[in-house]
Amino acid sequence: IYNPSHALGFFSVFNPDAIKNVKIYKSHMPSQFGGRLSSVLDVRMKEGNNKEQKVSGGIGLIASRLTIEAPIKKDKSSFMISGRYSYAGHTVNALGSGLQYLGVSSLNDFSPKNEIDFFDMNAKINVEINENNHLYFSAYTGRDHFFYIDIDDSSSMDWGNSIANLRWNHIYNKRLFSNSMLVYSKYDYSYILRDSALNFKWSAKMQEIDLKSDFDFYLNASNHIKFGFALENHFYKPGKLSPRTSESITKSFELAHKKTLEGSIYINNEQKITDKLKINYGFRYSNFFLLGAATVNQYDADFDIIATNEYKNGELVQFYHGLEPRFSARYLLNPKNALKVSYTRTQQYQHLISNSTVGLPTDVWLPSDTHIKPQIADQYSLGYYKTTKNKKYDFFTEIYFKKMNNIIDYKDNADLFLNPNIETQVLSGSGQSYGAEFLLEKKTGDLKGWLSYTWSNTEKTIEGINNNKAYPVTYNKQHNFSATLAYQLTKRTTLSSVFKFTSGGFITIPEGTFNYYRASFNYYSSRNGYQLPAYHRMDI
Repeated sequence: IYNPSHALGFFSVFNPDAIKNVKIYKSHMPSQFGGRLSSVLDVRMKEGNNKEQKVSGGIGLIASRLTIEAPIKKDKSSFMISGRYSYAGHTVNALGSGLQYLGVSSLNDFSPKNEIDFFDMNAKINVEINENNHLYFSAYTGRDHFFYIDIDDSSSMDWGNSIANLRWNHIYNKRLFSNSMLVYSKYDYSYILRDSALNFKWSAKMQEIDLKSDFDFYLNASNHIKFGFALENHFYKPGKLSPRTSESITKSFELAHKKTLEGSIYINNEQKITDKLKINYGFRYSNFFLLGAATVNQYDADFDIIATNEYKNGELVQFYHGLEPRFSARYLLNPKNALKVSYTRTQQYQHLISNSTVGLPTDVWLPSDTHIKPQIADQYSLGYYKTTKNKKYDFFTEIYFKKMNNIIDYKDNADLFLNPNIETQVLSGSGQSYGAEFLLEKKTGDLKGWLSYTWSNTEKTIEGINNNKAYPVTYNKQHNFSATLAYQLTKRTTLSSVFKFTSGGFITIPEGTFNYYRASFNYYSSRNGYQLPAYHRMDI
């Protein structure tokens, strides 16, 4: 899923009613996962109730939801379908108009013409062919429409994700089984300028078709081996400009399409050395092919074109590959205390080009090419885990350091909008991220919950940006604290609360203007030189 947010980040695309479980890998990343430098969020959908029909739902001020689970053939097959629809714009309009009517002075200029809505749908079917073979079909689709006058009264945005997955689970014997998947994914997004003269629609889309097979082999009681392969076909349409009416002065224009093929193989072994020592090690080998048709420019030091190469449809334009070793170890100091250490290397062949600080759906995804190399990261972590004697409390702390290479960012005053030579507008360099995490969790008793705190710092150093000095990334929120508590009042009543505090991220803002030959230009702060205010909220 390329955009995991609804309503510009206020809601997640993951519907809790449709989710079976969630795992997040932040330090050690198992060898079967790759293609990104950051963490992995592994989300599994419910398979549906194969015993009886169940219906659940809810109606809220912002969104409503409905979920249905039922057997197709009792004990053999089932289905689950879950949907949500949000009418947040109507709620905002009604609330704003009501407060305006009551005389709230700050809403004197409020306009009830906001359009904020989204929907998503999850579905899954599972069929037991026999005791050794299961088929699963799962699908997700969701779309957003966003127009908020106080942010921008002249433009609106639309975006959506769609995914379909056909999975075959096969048991060869008591020690070996496999999961094979055929996956289709699409992400499209658009930006509409409602200006009467320009009145255009900007749109982009990316699609992929993947074939993956994962095998689990239990060699013996001390060795659990995972291995597999993946082939991924990616198709990019980076941008298209279209007039919306016959009166528009905008001319149609479209950037060249791109096509890539990624392949990977991996093997991983989870091995128990002694009762105290367990290690997890393996590697992932990945490769990347950029395919034609394509036009590739060669540039001098000033980014002036000095030569052009033409590639036919299907012809190899660029090839990259790399080995990604993975290792982790857990050592039990005693039954209640443990140490963990890990090392992970990852490669990323896709890049997100953005000149905004909000994470708009108009950000552009592009593959690596002749000029933009794959990003590479090496991460090290060390953790300590403790459980109290009565297992009432768990405590965890971890420190980490990540070094990143070939990180990209746009140049000062970059022209990214529908630029056919986008490689002339970005520069690459290095980055680093480091920090410490702490978690205290109470797992028993009438009062349960946890306290967590993370201190972190992430910065880039790219020659040609910020006077070649290191600068923080936009999402560098250095302090992150949360507290979650739940108290069981009675057998049927629970009181719960969530408190969250985070530091503000960093953005680049204009500090002034100057005139040059009767033209006005903005003078900006250092790159991401302004920190946004801290954010906190409490829900009860």
